Amino acid sequence: AATVLTILPETLRGFNDYRMLVYAIVLILVMLTTNNARFKAIPARLKKLKEARTLSKKAAAKGVSNA
Repeated sequence: AATVLTILPETLRGFNDYRMLVYAIVLILVMLTTNNARFKAIPARLKKLKEARTLSKKAAAKGVSNA
């Protein structure tokens, strides 16, 4: 988050009219996501979902090869 908030103003320098607005919105989103347990749990949920898909693909491949 610190890296994004450091680089973002320089990246948005070409958009002088909207630079501070975009920076404020990103800052608010960073504060909400870093302090919210639901958002912190998203990577773990995605990992479980990926593992479940991998297992189901392996099971499907096994079933096809046994036929």
